[in-house]
Amino acid sequence: GAGGQIFIRAARDNWHMLTDAVLFDPKRELEEIRSAPDSDDPAYMDWLMASLEDNSNRNVQFFDMQGLSEDAIYICGVSPPGAKPVLCYWDGETLEELKVPLAEAALTGIYIESPDDV
Repeated sequence: GAGGQIFIRAARDNWHMLTDAVLFDPKRELEEIRSAPDSDDPAYMDWLMASLEDNSNRNVQFFDMQGLSEDAIYICGVSPPGAKPVLCYWDGETLEELKVPLAEAALTGIYIESPDDV
């Protein structure tokens, strides 16, 4: 859904975010946190507001998820600015964002006819 957060269960009571590689750049996130002023610093509010306006982290909205098996799942949606289509494939181990030959579109549904026709 909104925010693009999809979790998978790795084991009993062990969940992790499947879509983190699509949404975030972990190295950049860590650098941003390290550059933050102390919360009692007057510059902290300016830093916080600027980080909230930063569009480098994607706000993906996923609309559909379909699969042939638990190791062949497609997820589709859209990412601003504009309406950049997002299509991902989960092979049971990694989530890969696939190239979509459309500049602007909202992918709202997935139809799987066969392994070769998605």
